[in-house]
Amino acid sequence: MTEPAAWKRVGCGRPALLRVELYGPTSLEHARYLCVSHVSELVARATLVGLVPYRLPGRSMESKRCGEGYDFPPIVSWGGAGNSAAQV
Repeated sequence: MTEPAAWKRVGCGRPALLRVELYGPTSLEHARYLCVSHVSELVARATLVGLVPYRLPGRSMESKRCGEGYDFPPIVSWGGAGNSAAQV
């Protein structure tokens, strides 16, 4: 079994050719830029921890390196049960 964050360490630093978005139960949670050699490893590891991967074709990624990415902040539910904030 893989540790939960093991998928975050996938990458080699070579120029990235594509982007993989990783979705949690309700939203986009992470995006990673990868070379072709590391896509299947990222997909396998992310799937094991319940993330759903979507592969996007590379756009202009001249400055992106394999393994770089972004972790999106959690979405806050406004006005739901147990939340004292009111929707504006």
